[in-house]
Amino acid sequence: MNPDMEFDLTQYLFEPLTKAKAFFLGYDLMGLIPKYEPRVVVDSVNVVAYPQESCYKIDLSVTLRDFNKSIDLKCIFDEESFSILP
Repeated sequence: MNPDMEFDLTQYLFEPLTKAKAFFLGYDLMGLIPKYEPRVVVDSVNVVAYPQESCYKIDLSVTLRDFNKSIDLKCIFDEESFSILP
């Protein structure tokens, strides 16, 4: 959500949450994370829309190139924040 980046996630929030938008959010994450952080390889992204909760739940698996270490993240993306769950 950095305004200096061409990576505007807010476009996914203020319209109805759908499976199609979840797909394109995942597609954008796959391509844009490595663009802005080349030390990270995105291994997989799974995004599910939860319209009743007004959020997307994101499972993200990345590898840190410099450390050759994989990390799995579970995230919630809603109108107020992008949160990584414990």
